[in-house]
Amino acid sequence: MLLAFSLVRLLANRALQLLPLSLALTQAMSSSQYTALFRPLSSEWPKRSSHTLALLPPSHGIVFGGELESRTPVPSTINALALLPGSSKILNLGVDGSVPCPRVGATLVPAGETYYVWGGRGGTDMAPLEGDEAGIYSFNVTDATVHWSLLKGTGDAPQGRSYHSAALLGASPAWS
Repeated sequence: MLLAFSLVRLLANRALQLLPLSLALTQAMSSSQYTALFRPLSSEWPKRSSHTLALLPPSHGIVFGGELESRTPVPSTINALALLPGSSKILNLGVDGSVPCPRVGATLVPAGETYYVWGGRGGTDMAPLEGDEAGIYSFNVTDATVHWSLLKGTGDAPQGRSYHSAALLGASPAWS
């Protein structure tokens, strides 16, 4: 089952709660003890590991990559899963452009309406992806379609890696 974290807000009763129901986290203001309750977002969603998740405002999470079966990456599709009650459960998105090869352990970083994907493992030997296979790929979601692009960089590309992290510094993604 796919689990996700959501935004935190301060409630009138002075407790913190993560929204929506994907993870509830409460803390009384006078206590330093936390209680976490994990709940599945959807029973319709297939079990998946080694994927990446980012928010698609205002109500969905984007899931990319991963595997349903060990060492077999799922196709390079973008799935959108409802995070808020009353939203369409799963959005079926079309795709166009330079679609990356299937992978596990990649990073996905949102930057406004653009998302960046880099790295991961793939191929028959599940080795870290290198060069154009690794990316950097970007995509936007408009009119229920994922529009992919392969970005070209300058200088030496970083060594291939998987299960790494990424962050956005200013207007550009930074990879580690």
